[in-house]
Amino acid sequence: MPPTSVEQIRFMVNIQRLLDEGLFTASYKFALLHALAVLSIEQRDDSGAPLELTTDAIAEKTHELCETCPSWLGAPAGLEKPAPRI
Repeated sequence: MPPTSVEQIRFMVNIQRLLDEGLFTASYKFALLHALAVLSIEQRDDSGAPLELTTDAIAEKTHELCETCPSWLGAPAGLEKPAPRI
């Protein structure tokens, strides 16, 4: 049975919260999680079947997202690293 629209929204809110509030020790983890979240929206299928993603698609989306990341994530300069959360 496919997840309901409420369950899908709750999942994406949780991912967004993790991306906003999470402490990442490696930028690639952040970029990979972000890429998976974006791909799950872009390639969604309401049939309830598992989403199949190729490693090429994941790599391309991760690279695309990293091109717009702040410089402290290894992408173009312009944004400074935020203060650590306590």
